[in-house]
Amino acid sequence: MAEISTIGASGGSPNSAGNGVQVDSIRRVSNQYQVNQVWYAASDYGYYSTQQGYFSQLEAVLSDDNSSLSGGFDNFFAALNEATTSPDDSALREQVISEAGALSLRIDNTLDYIDSQSTEIISQQQAMVSQINTLTSGIASYNQQIAQAEANGDNASALYDARDQMVEN
Repeated sequence: MAEISTIGASGGSPNSAGNGVQVDSIRRVSNQYQVNQVWYAASDYGYYSTQQGYFSQLEAVLSDDNSSLSGGFDNFFAALNEATTSPDDSALREQVISEAGALSLRIDNTLDYIDSQSTEIISQQQAMVSQINTLTSGIASYNQQIAQAEANGDNASALYDARDQMVEN
């Protein structure tokens, strides 16, 4: 107890139980190569899945027996072959004209479908441009916050994680 009466000394005990843990710093552990690979893979997946969707729709239109171009050409050439056997037969000539009109209609319908799909793709691209602009603005904001936090000596791990999450979108 002599220490307590000494000027400048403080009371206390060397026991540190209950004082908790002091964290000096937090370090973000991340493999940037792997992060980049995930970003590239997600980008490729989005691209190819979008392409696959459009190609599947186009394939369905082109392979439908009632609207396919190959069926229309088959019918038209069959009518032409039939007409060559008896060129004077007006019924066979009418059949050629009818099949030519049906083929023309199939071609027009296919072109209309391709035009509408093209218009849909353009509108989706415009929507994506808007979304990309929003995301890049958010990423730029996170980059500024990260730079500020690191300049102040603060931990920026949560900001890096939030930015990475935004990039993955």
